[in-house]
Amino acid sequence: MVIEKIGDGITEAQASAVYFLEDTNFNTMGHAVVVDIGGGTSDISRWYDRNIQWEDSVKFAGSDLVAVLDDLLHFIGIANPEPYAYDIAMRRWPQIHKNWNGKMENFQSRPESMNTLQTIGLFYAGISYYVGMHLKRENLVEPLRHLAFAGNGIRFLEIITFGDNLSEHTPALVDWIGLFREMLKAGHNISGNYDTLFTFSPNPKLEVVYGLVSNKLGDYAAGKDTTRKMFGLDVTWEGNQYQSHEWNPEVKATDFKESDIDFKGFVEFIKKYKTIAPAYFKNWQLNSLPEEFNRDMRTSLFSALEKRGNEELASPLFLEALKAYMKCQYKR
Repeated sequence: MVIEKIGDGITEAQASAVYFLEDTNFNTMGHAVVVDIGGGTSDISRWYDRNIQWEDSVKFAGSDLVAVLDDLLHFIGIANPEPYAYDIAMRRWPQIHKNWNGKMENFQSRPESMNTLQTIGLFYAGISYYVGMHLKRENLVEPLRHLAFAGNGIRFLEIITFGDNLSEHTPALVDWIGLFREMLKAGHNISGNYDTLFTFSPNPKLEVVYGLVSNKLGDYAAGKDTTRKMFGLDVTWEGNQYQSHEWNPEVKATDFKESDIDFKGFVEFIKKYKTIAPAYFKNWQLNSLPEEFNRDMRTSLFSALEKRGNEELASPLFLEALKAYMKCQYKR
C-alpha cells in the first residue's frame, strides 16, 4: 500500500513530523520516530538527520481503543457508542479536563477504572512494541533517540494526568513512559541502555495542519515512496511463507480465513508485557493466553478480517491480534 500524499508531495505522517521538527524540541540528530494516532489510523514515520527513512500507516488507532472502553464511555455519557463512538468521545472530552470538577478523579476511584487503565496501557505499549519491531526489521543497531506522539489519540493519556500537560516530566506519566520505553526496547530486541526521549504534542489533531502550512514543508518531501509495511507475525498463505518483517500488498483481509497465522510472536509480546508491566504497576492483573482464551482471541481476529472482505489488509497481523486480545481482555 502506497501511503496517500495530501499536499506538496507530503504524506500525513510527514506533515505531522514537520510540526515537531519546526515547533518543538524534537530533533533527528539521532534516530527518531513520530507516531500520529488518529481515530481510524496511526501514521508512523522514522527520521534521521531531518530526512525521512520510512513510514507506515496502520488501522490501529483511537477508535479501536474506544470500541472496548465501555465503562469509560458510559461514565462520560455515551450510552450507545456505535457507530461514531470516537468522534463523540472526542467532542465530550472537556468533561474530563483538569478543570472539570474532579470528574476523572471520581472515575479512577471506581473499581471498573482499573480495567480501563490496563487497556489503555496495553494499547500504547503495543504501539511502542510495534515501532520497536520496525527498528528490528531494518536491523537498526542503535537505540531510538526520540519518540514523539501526536494526534487526538494521545488524549486518552489525559485520563492518567487528570488533564495536565502530557510530558515525560509529568509525575503521573513517569511510570507509564517507563513501561512504553521498555516495550519499545523489547520490540527492538537489542541490549544495553535504552534512554529514548518521549515528546507529546501540546496541540493534538492540529499537527498535520500546522505542518502543511509550514513554509519549510517542501524541505521534507521525500521525492519517492518511503512506505514500509510488515505482517508483524509469521504467516503462510497459498503455500507461500512470510516472515513477520515481510509484506504482500496483494493479500486481502478475507484471505486470512484460509491462511495459517503463527501467533508465537504475539504470545512472546504478551509474555514480555506481563513481565515488564508489574515493575511499574504492581496491582495490574493481566491474563495469560490459556487455550480457551487463545481460541476466543483467534475467533475475534478472524471474524474481524472476514467482515472486511476484499479490502486490503491495511494493518499488520500483530496489531490485528492485539485488537482481538484487548477486546477479550477487557470483557473478562
